[in-house]
Amino acid sequence: MNLKRYFDRVVLINLKRRPDRLEQAKLALNQCHWPFRQPEIFEAVDGTASTPRSDWKASPGAWGCLQSHHQILSKAIKDGVKRLLVLEDDIFFTQNFPEKVQRFLETVPSDWDQLMLGGGSIIMKLASRSASVLALFAV
Repeated sequence: MNLKRYFDRVVLINLKRRPDRLEQAKLALNQCHWPFRQPEIFEAVDGTASTPRSDWKASPGAWGCLQSHHQILSKAIKDGVKRLLVLEDDIFFTQNFPEKVQRFLETVPSDWDQLMLGGGSIIMKLASRSASVLALFAV
């Protein structure tokens, strides 16, 4: 499996007012020996500088995050992207990330709709959400 070609597009979301987080994300990508194509930087929607819908109950930051993901996904659909990886600028990686993610992706059915790579600690396990939605969570 060639991980450089696994995703058609990789996007890294970053708030313009947080260049420190962009630099930390770039450092993390470099240190983990990032196995995928290099990410395009997406200037995040700043929820504190935009107006959410009147029925929005979550934080302004969550609104900006939602809008950023929506814009990225909309553009990917418009551009015919089949496999999209979206990263946020607070990413961190476990040791041996390239090997672990390759092993994980080798177990994913070819007809997957959505994958989630994420979690809160360094012990990884495969958790199945449904027939077409799989998640790699840290527990």
